[in-house]
Amino acid sequence: MIGVYEEKECLYSESNAPKMLDKLLRNGLIELPQPKHPKEIRISNGPRYCKYHMIISHPIEKCKPLKG
Repeated sequence: MIGVYEEKECLYSESNAPKMLDKLLRNGLIELPQPKHPKEIRISNGPRYCKYHMIISHPIEKCKPLKG
């Protein structure tokens, strides 16, 4: 159907997202996207920081690209 969002089953535990991203980066299996807000790159403290997007927007545990 057009316009209907189908929720996918999450294939990993959200609490493992930070470790999973670090392992993917370390093994060269994933590259980080270009930051959309370059001025915010250095701001990495806080519970809503997403290491994948390099911005304070949502916690990495809720990052949609990583949930795939």
